[in-house]
Amino acid sequence: MHVHLPEVMKLAIFQCEKNKDKVARLVKRIKELGSDVEVFEDEPAQSRYSYPAITTYAFIHVATALRSERFLWLESDSIPITDDWLSRIERYDDVFGVEHILAPARSKNPHDVASGICVYPKGIVELLPPIGFFEVQPYAFDLWLERNLSERIVRTPHIQHSYGIYDYNGHASPHRFPRDNHILKKETVLFHADKHQDLLALTDHERDELDSDMSFELPMPVA
Repeated sequence: MHVHLPEVMKLAIFQCEKNKDKVARLVKRIKELGSDVEVFEDEPAQSRYSYPAITTYAFIHVATALRSERFLWLESDSIPITDDWLSRIERYDDVFGVEHILAPARSKNPHDVASGICVYPKGIVELLPPIGFFEVQPYAFDLWLERNLSERIVRTPHIQHSYGIYDYNGHASPHRFPRDNHILKKETVLFHADKHQDLLALTDHERDELDSDMSFELPMPVA
């Protein structure tokens, strides 16, 4: 009889000079919530690449180091908002096996179609084009994955992605909390993108109120 054992999930984030203070604040919160996160950095890369290629370089750098690990990619604006955030994501993730990418629920906004805040399988770096490909592209690795590996993507309601409030021209104004608390869905345990890290300022009472409004049900396995 085959017994399926849960896959161990690493937490990873890339740090540069520009975001190191925000990364430190997020790492501190994650540790307060009982988990460890591995911080990677490569300062020389900051002068070699511009946005969005630098985003892809950071991901490839981390995914290469963790090629034998299943990992959750975090950024400084991806904020846990419940005490048991990681266990909920892990329980959802474990249902589908180890080959999939666990991604946020799909956005209905046509201007906001991809997020890199996902759980990635071992060896994901081997499926990506080399960094040279992205140097001449107007998009980062997350949109490439959406376009080319959609069959590997499983959606979870526990990771919510929204860059901001969009105008008719597709320009987003970053979210601010508590002003935008109404957009947080009851299933959300990890939110992206909170550029100002407002959600780190949630009091214990406010987090408890969010927790009490959240239901959790395991998904049905995909055939």
